Amino acid sequence: MLKIGSRGSKLALSQTEYVKNLLENKTKDKYKIVVIKTKGDIDKKKPIYSIQETSIFTKEIEMALLSKKIDLAVHSLKDLSSIQPKGLALAAFPQVLKRNDVFISNKYKSILNVPLSAIIATSSKRRQALFRNIRDDILFKDIRGNIETRIKIMKSDNNIAGIILASAGLERLNISEKFMEILPIKDFIPASGQGIIAVQTRINDVLKYNITDNKDIRDIALKEIFFMQKLKVGCSKPVGIHITKNNGIYILNIFISDLDFNNYYKKEFIFKTNKEMNMILKEIKNNISKLRGFNYIK
Repeated sequence: MLKIGSRGSKLALSQTEYVKNLLENKTKDKYKIVVIKTKGDIDKKKPIYSIQETSIFTKEIEMALLSKKIDLAVHSLKDLSSIQPKGLALAAFPQVLKRNDVFISNKYKSILNVPLSAIIATSSKRRQALFRNIRDDILFKDIRGNIETRIKIMKSDNNIAGIILASAGLERLNISEKFMEILPIKDFIPASGQGIIAVQTRINDVLKYNITDNKDIRDIALKEIFFMQKLKVGCSKPVGIHITKNNGIYILNIFISDLDFNNYYKKEFIFKTNKEMNMILKEIKNNISKLRGFNYIK
């Protein structure tokens, strides 16, 4: 029996079960899901941005894959480092769900309706920066935990006006709340890879398991990873990258903020070729170099 590594949250297990079913429906092989706790699962108190390590939701799973304790792993792409550990590869991108962020509240229908100096609970620097870009009076409270935990915290604390979660996770778990506002991607640019499932294997096993790979999703995913790699940023930084493709034309929406949310860079680009994509990267770096507070961008 082959082993698939996964985190233990309901969302992670739902994604892994989806991949397991795909594999078992294509072959006669049987697969077992192995739950592996990561540092991010164990340390639930520190805000993500304060943890100085990378891959806090994937490293232990990747180590199990390299040591052959598991045969493949299923991740949310946004949790993975933009650079694969030596010996590992992204073998497939079988599914993408709606990539927007969602504002959830017990009291308010929209982020525009929350009162002056309201408290939004999120530990994501990207979400904080984007929210501050829309409402500069908003205050933030760090919050950790899986989707269900964060919703429970919001409901139990009357001081919290709302939280922001990924639409894909809510969709996968079939969660619906009283007030949910899907935030337009042009205004609220998601994290690179948000909503995309990634299957990781040892580099020599990429073709071994006959994993369903969606070429269009792979194309988008690798281009978003390209920008993360070249800007040398991870998911803990206030950076949003979203690419769509239609008839061979790519649309990139990018958002980058300084760490204090005083300055930001936000723009939409259209390109067709890798050459044009590299030119866009140069333009982004050149424009950011003229702004204060962006020293973390290389």
